[in-house]
Amino acid sequence: MSLIRLDNVGIEFSGSFLFKDISCTVEHNSRIGLIGANGCGKTTLLKIMLREIEPSLGNASLSKQMKVAYLSQVPEFETELTVEEYIRSAREDLQSAWKGILTASAANDLNALHKAEERFHNLGGYNFDTEMKLTLTALKFKPELWNRKLNTFSGGERTRLALAYILLSQYDLLLLDEPTNHLDIAMIAWLEKYLSGQSRPYLIISHDRTFLDRTVTTIYHMENGSLSVTKGNYSSWYEARKIRLLEQERQWKQQQKWLREQNDFIARNIAGQKTNQAKGRLKILNRTE
Repeated sequence: MSLIRLDNVGIEFSGSFLFKDISCTVEHNSRIGLIGANGCGKTTLLKIMLREIEPSLGNASLSKQMKVAYLSQVPEFETELTVEEYIRSAREDLQSAWKGILTASAANDLNALHKAEERFHNLGGYNFDTEMKLTLTALKFKPELWNRKLNTFSGGERTRLALAYILLSQYDLLLLDEPTNHLDIAMIAWLEKYLSGQSRPYLIISHDRTFLDRTVTTIYHMENGSLSVTKGNYSSWYEARKIRLLEQERQWKQQQKWLREQNDFIARNIAGQKTNQAKGRLKILNRTE
């Protein structure tokens, strides 16, 4: 069963469609790059997938009980938290389990303490600190910055912290909207390695061709209100697109030659002996796209 499914989806704003008749799926093994010009509707499509926006046409379905981690271009969060408080809040299950350990320990209840510690271990609690340090350090937040409040960081820095939060949370599907916008070369390389090692599916909106080449296996391309699907990375899509455009150009040139021939025949014969043939060709021209 697909994690996300769109069937003939369209969205209308102010009386005109941004896109329509879009059908696609996100599967358990998906590694998708969503590309297209600015303003073509990529982020809107993502929000339809998340059911944050209802489509004007068609149906969007999201697998029940699936945990989706979504990084928007402008993430929102409580800026009064410190870095460490914010990142730890990505795993409320671990925080709850840790409180259980503290409560059982304070009550000197060895049976409850054993169960609480076992739960914390099974949730990966003893590995989380290491994962948090590795992730924050890779995104240029050393431990001496962890007690600073989020409102003391720049917008780009807060976006990087939101990325760390997303990556350290529990999720079944990862959706990233322009994740490399505020990353330097070293951070992008780290993120590429992180994603390449993932067994969980993801969909990424990005204009970074090299990043897409190294992280995705399918390209969803939005253009002129429609969506095309190409297997492979960005370079594979680009080469396939070049071939497709050359073929379209060849067909267009052939059609232009045919149109000139028909117009010439009509001009020479519309009032002559072959007037019926000329009128017939004129009708065909009027129906030609």
